[in-house]
Amino acid sequence: MKINPLSLVEIVAIVVVQYKDPKEAIAFLEKTEPKVKINPDAQNLCKVLAGQLYLEKLNDLEATKKIIEEVEATFDNADGVTPVHGRFYLLASQYYR
Repeated sequence: MKINPLSLVEIVAIVVVQYKDPKEAIAFLEKTEPKVKINPDAQNLCKVLAGQLYLEKLNDLEATKKIIEEVEATFDNADGVTPVHGRFYLLASQYYR
């Protein structure tokens, strides 16, 4: 049975919050990203989750900004609103605050 890539990343989102070390959680997300590259929404969600960790746990504004710019560029090509848009805009608003 194959799992929907976006569903897989939703499961990964629950797993990464349980990591004590945010760098390990980010590494786990980075390993997951190539596995879901067939689905741009799933790939973007991986990036947004990593961005949240960079911002909230590591206070790495440069890495967060880079992720926001990467994901924003893919949204420009997307049709309509995806399930990832809400999380992305939450991350962007937290970053700009």
